[in-house]
Amino acid sequence: MDKKETILENASVVFRKYGYQKAKLDDIANECGMNKAGLYYYFKNKEDLFMAMLKRDIESVNNRLRSTLSGSAAPAAAIREFLIIRTKSYVLMKDYLEMFIGGVTPPRLRDSARASKNRMIQEEINLVAGFIEVHHTGPDLSKVDIRGIVLILLGLSDKIGTMSLVDELKVDIEETIDLALSLLLNHLPINFKE
Repeated sequence: MDKKETILENASVVFRKYGYQKAKLDDIANECGMNKAGLYYYFKNKEDLFMAMLKRDIESVNNRLRSTLSGSAAPAAAIREFLIIRTKSYVLMKDYLEMFIGGVTPPRLRDSARASKNRMIQEEINLVAGFIEVHHTGPDLSKVDIRGIVLILLGLSDKIGTMSLVDELKVDIEETIDLALSLLLNHLPINFKE
């Protein structure tokens, strides 16, 4: 692991422990076993470091999602795995949300995070729509609202992810995704050759 990645890993620990507002560059430097001046070699300031950490975490989830849909699994199984990974990423994103809600974050930081989230969602829509178009084996899809189907699938993931964050609900993500997909895939106008 290179030095920048080590800093991002340790920064994640500090930001999760203290939140954005209370986390100090000194804390992050100590966690990395270096001095604060060393952090400035890689990052301009705390905001720059935080955004790099957020970007890295989003890219990590996106890479896992892309590889799931480009693998050799059967199409329905790939969609299932995609939704499970996406839904489980809510735990990671919950930490970021709490950092934004739990303290005052600079508007530029919130705007940048919102823009990153919007790009991520648009990429997911395009990725899943393209996957469905390639793997659909039924009648012509020209009269099917693929984007609408994708929004249903992603909305399902969003809702299950949100519910999984409520401790009292004790949501089994995989079981809930399986149930929802068994209902949806039997009634959506798409067919996958397994």
